[in-house]
Amino acid sequence: MITIEFLSEPDKRWNERLLESKYGTIYQTKEIAKYFEKTLMYKNSYLNFLDQSGNIVGQLLLSEQDISRKNLLRNILTKI
Repeated sequence: MITIEFLSEPDKRWNERLLESKYGTIYQTKEIAKYFEKTLMYKNSYLNFLDQSGNIVGQLLLSEQDISRKNLLRNILTKI
């Protein structure tokens, strides 16, 4: 059975595990999450997938955007 752990901040080995995986991309790094947060006002969550022994067997950056915001593009462009 796999358990999903939701975190508001990544653990210290987040990027290391991405480098160890053949599926890791720049779009899952801590740095891109901070970029999304600051420029696009995304809310980020870090998901760890744990096996029965509590070992992390997968991870995912989940970035959420509030779609109720009007004129998002205009808000972004005014900050440039």
